[in-house]
Amino acid sequence: MANSVEGRFPFLDQHLVRYINTLPPSVKVRPVKRDGPGAWSFTDKWILRQAVKPYITEELYLRKKLSYNAPPTRRKERDTSLVPLKARITQNV
Repeated sequence: MANSVEGRFPFLDQHLVRYINTLPPSVKVRPVKRDGPGAWSFTDKWILRQAVKPYITEELYLRKKLSYNAPPTRRKERDTSLVPLKARITQNV
């Protein structure tokens, strides 16, 4: 991801951004009661989730946020202790 450009084009619309900035935090983040005593969590981007709810499946709507996991690095056969970038840097030294 070091060389990628993240573009979330709907969020680049200045009118939408201005409108969202005027909304109170209570529609952006919602507390959700979980199982167990005193078990609460927060649902972020709540208003966005509500806006897309008619267009997505229930599974997607209820899915928790997933973190990005980078793919594992490929190692060179001759030197298994070095990742590709480190191997290239040490070759040039």
